[in-house]
Amino acid sequence: MTWHITARMAWHDRGWDGRVCDDPAGNSYCTGSHSLLSDRLAREKRVECERPCAALDADLPDYQPPCFWTSSAFSPAPTATLHRHPFARYRDDKRIEGTLPPASLYTWPFRLSMTHASYKRHGSYFPDIEDRIARFVARLKAGRSLVFLYLNYDNPISADEYKYARTGRSGSRTRAWPASGCPTTNTWGTLPPIPRTRGSSPRSAC
Repeated sequence: MTWHITARMAWHDRGWDGRVCDDPAGNSYCTGSHSLLSDRLAREKRVECERPCAALDADLPDYQPPCFWTSSAFSPAPTATLHRHPFARYRDDKRIEGTLPPASLYTWPFRLSMTHASYKRHGSYFPDIEDRIARFVARLKAGRSLVFLYLNYDNPISADEYKYARTGRSGSRTRAWPASGCPTTNTWGTLPPIPRTRGSSPRSAC
């Protein structure tokens, strides 16, 4: 049986082309409570540092828009990334540099990673999280598994109806990192260009 995955995205007013939004201050959807990593995006987004249409990695290592996890999903060029530890006391010491290939994004199997139903027993993460992620990734078949990209309620297309909005579909090529490298809950999905929904038409480079 072939397994498929969904990948949630944060709203991007340029069509996830690997560049900063045309109107970073006007994009309140990306930091909404129903976005992707909404608390982190709201905490780390610095509008004063985001230059409209600049490449997402243009200001590294000083700053990178926190939406970089998904904002290169339809980028024609690779994107350099810098993962910083979410705890403030570790941010300067624990960093992981990476590169997203063209038309790629970061995602992770959320249900397998977190322990909402058994927090008292296991804490925030399952003790066998490495094995769980490995089994999950092994079920994905390159060239056969599909990746469905979608937006939660925080988007200008379906927000009023409280419905998800699909932004794309593609075949996948997966790549998972070991514990010694990037977070084990990350997976690459490589996405060739496909038709976009209204409101996310492709733009030419600035």
